[in-house]
This record gives sequence, C-alpha cells and structure tokens, in this order.
Amino acid sequence: MPRPRPSLEFLDPDYHFQPADLEIQPTENQPELVSTGEPGDVVTCILSWSPSDGIKHYDLIAIGSTFEEADGHESSGRFSCFSTKQAKGGPGIEVKLLYSRIFPGNPVYSMCAFDISSILISTGRDVIMLRLDFEMKKLAPLSTFRLPSESIALQAIGPFVYASTMYHSLTILQRDGNKLNHYANDIQSRNTLNMAASGDGTVLLSTMTEHSDAEIVGFSSRVFHKQSDLMFRVGLPLIVNDLRPRFTLQVMDASAQSFYATTIDGTMYSLMMLGNHQWRFLYFLQTLVMGRTHEPLFLDQRWEKINRWRSGLSAPRPSDRYINADLFLPLLSEGPVGLQDLLSMELSGSVADAAGSLASPLERLRFFCSLTKALLTETHDPVEDAVKWLRKLLRP
Repeated sequence: MPRPRPSLEFLDPDYHFQPADLEIQPTENQPELVSTGEPGDVVTCILSWSPSDGIKHYDLIAIGSTFEEADGHESSGRFSCFSTKQAKGGPGIEVKLLYSRIFPGNPVYSMCAFDISSILISTGRDVIMLRLDFEMKKLAPLSTFRLPSESIALQAIGPFVYASTMYHSLTILQRDGNKLNHYANDIQSRNTLNMAASGDGTVLLSTMTEHSDAEIVGFSSRVFHKQSDLMFRVGLPLIVNDLRPRFTLQVMDASAQSFYATTIDGTMYSLMMLGNHQWRFLYFLQTLVMGRTHEPLFLDQRWEKINRWRSGLSAPRPSDRYINADLFLPLLSEGPVGLQDLLSMELSGSVADAAGSLASPLERLRFFCSLTKALLTETHDPVEDAVKWLRKLLRP
C-alpha cells in the first residue's frame, strides 16, 4: 500500500464547501491540495511566517516533519519553507518551494518565528536559527544551540527563546548578535508536553510526573538567576495537550496574564495569574467555602497553612498557589448573605484547633477585613465589596 504524502489545502472562506463536493470532480472553485513532502512524511509542526526586512515582506509557510529511514532504525527530520501568493487571473494560491533541508537522525519537533526575519527550528536536540536573505531569497543558518533533550515547543519573546524539552523541563536562551546563549533553566527534570509564555515573563509548562500525573507548572523569568523559580503547580485529571495565552482578557486588572489549557478529552480551562493579595484573599475564602463539604483532615491542613503564612513562619508552597474558582459559584448566587454565613460559621473539633484564633467568628471577620482592605485599598462594606470584586473577577 503506498504511503500517503502530506499536502496543504487552501480554503476560501467565501466558498461554501458542501459534503457532496467530495463525491464529484474538483472544480476551479474547490480547495486545492499542494504536496509538501515525500510519501511517509509525518507533519509535526506548521507555521504561517511573514518575515520582513522593513521594506519587503514575504508570506511563507514553514513545515516541519519526521520520517523513517529506509532501514527503519531511526527517524530523520525535514524542514520545508514555501512562498505563497495569489494566482494571477484566478482564485487559487501559487505555492513555490523556497527552502528544504533534511536532518538525518534528527526529527523536527517544533519551530517559531524570531525577530522580523528569522525562524527557529528544533531538530533532535538542536535549536537552529535561520535568517531569510532577502537578496538571495534563501535561508541562511546563523546559530545552533544544543539542548539536554529534544524541545517539543519553542516560543520567542523579545531576545529570549523559551524551549520546553522532553525530559529536562524548561531552558531559556538569549540572543547575542547572531548567537544563541544559555540564559536560565529549570533545575528539576520534568517531562514536558506543551508550553506557553507571555510578555511579562510568565511561562507555563504542561508536564507529566513519574507517576503519570498531569500537571501545569508556572515560572517567572523575571526572577531567574541561572536557575528557575517555580511559582505554582496545578494538578489536573487529564493530560494538557495545548497551552496558549489568552489575549482577550476582560477583568478589572488589564495587566493580569491569562491562559487557556485544553486537555485530551477537549475540556478547556481558563487560567489567570493572581497577585499576592488576590491569592491570599481567595485562598482564605476558598477554605471557608470548603468547610461546608470537605473532610476535617483536609481542612486542618489548610487552616494550619493559613496560620503559618499569616504569622510569617513559612511561605506558601507552589502546590498551594492554585485556586479552583468553580468552588465560588454557589457563593456568587448567595451573595453577601452567603459570605456572612461563612464568616460566622462555627468551627469545631480538630478544625477549630487547627484554625487557632481564627476559630472565633469575630477574629475571622477581622482577618477577612484586613485581607479585603489589602485587596481593594478602600472598602465601605467589606462583605458586599468582596462579593462585587469576586463577581467581576469571575465574569467571562
């Protein structure tokens, strides 16, 4: 049986494609297929790339793929770059191969655009920087950096290149002229599956632990000093196969960073970075909400953590810095009355012992007011203002 050849299909959004069209011969208005590789190639990444020298610019399509060698013992990679333009006198797209290169024994895993005229390719353990020569209309290799393991996702922001690797977590490279140099890395080995980085230096990694547990871990490159600083860790029920920044954030803090995470069953999570005052307030509020449904042993641990960071004895751990906002939905429907009930709720047994002075409703209300004041600066009615803030935070 002949092996399939990868192809590009260009769709006209103004053409209403019907399933019945599959049963008839192609017409000039139907989508075209353009072969982009050899039989047996498996496309691993594709990128719409628009390099420019400030005057000229091109509309290019870059494709990375992997294929098995004839002996079947190893896989190699292929990188191809195609120029595209509107066909003269017709609705079609003209596609021309601009550059192609094979990497023996090194599959192409990922790629991303870099500055206005360069592209980065992850092939095997190497990250290769290519620049488009506008006079020669060719791609010229500039630099190669070898990672500790293969990079399955690349993203460039400014002079920095974020590479999530299969077995060695996150590595950050920095451009120096035409070279890529090491800037920082995670000191813990992690099996990463995907990555998303934002302009403020926040980096999220989708990982799988040695026990096959799915996690999202977050870093901030602002506090990198040749090794990483883990900000938070979130455990999820299924593997996250896609992470990306959310660019249409509609919350009261326009500087907040937000991301989408999609798991292998199609479930989508919206993740938003929190400031320290926001996290402290929500962690305390979440503990109150959990008091209605969770086991005493779990609540004991949370109250003990609150008292430790309240008294300055310890800082929150990365695994503590995750807030499940779904737990607040019943509270939003109850409004200020529901929140007042939580604050006045009686604690008993081991939970009261773990809460210490916060077992007293009066002391708990005072602590809540101090958190609300730190969060909102000015409040007239802390309970009502807190509910208003929460509704604004969680609106779609």
